[in-house]
Amino acid sequence: MKVNKITALVCLIITVLSGVLLIFSKDYSMLQNVLSGIFTGFIVSLVIAVIGYFHERAKILETIDINIRSLFLNIAVMSKMLEKLLPQIHNAASLQDLPFKNLSGFSALNLEFIEKMNLGLYSPFYSKSQKAMACKRLKEFHQTAYNIQTSANKLEMMVLRFCAATLTLQNNQMMGKQPTSVDLQNLDNKKNEIIIFTAKFHEYTTGQVIELKKIAQDFFGSKKKRLYWKEKEAGLLSEADRIVREG
Repeated sequence: MKVNKITALVCLIITVLSGVLLIFSKDYSMLQNVLSGIFTGFIVSLVIAVIGYFHERAKILETIDINIRSLFLNIAVMSKMLEKLLPQIHNAASLQDLPFKNLSGFSALNLEFIEKMNLGLYSPFYSKSQKAMACKRLKEFHQTAYNIQTSANKLEMMVLRFCAATLTLQNNQMMGKQPTSVDLQNLDNKKNEIIIFTAKFHEYTTGQVIELKKIAQDFFGSKKKRLYWKEKEAGLLSEADRIVREG
């Protein structure tokens, strides 16, 4: 797309210059013939470059369209999953039975969806257009996706450490060593830290669902397309509910 844009701009400049020179070279037939050939050739090249540009643009925008919906669904699933997990943590007999590991898997997909958008290849003529600005925000969203993955991995590690501490106490009990009040308090503190972190993580992912919704609305642009996104959004949220419910 960028190559076609540069080619089109170069061809346009040369076409304009050769056209101007062609007008002022009426008294020089040989020069006029040369300029006429240059003018015609670069018009053809300009048309080809423009067609190539819009062809590549359509492919990239279609890829972004598909992956922005997948990204929205994925983060919505994470948000709803965290919401479902939060009240279960305190009374869970074993945190290993809760799907904390699934969160890490979903978080990794966010980065894949953004990378598949090929945002680096999108090179519009007008960089301040609504669609161009939406794509710029999607590029910046890559850091958000990375933050989500880091948080998901951290939460999983916190749960593993809690489970390891619980297992150690259980093994000690089997060997006749009863846990002290300090041991039990430390274990309870670890669980509280998991609850607090999960609550903050849920708040963060929910906020990013809202942010991504705004980006998607800007990406689709016009009023008609905004309505189109609202229909898609409703379907995606319904699908997220189904995934969490059946997961």
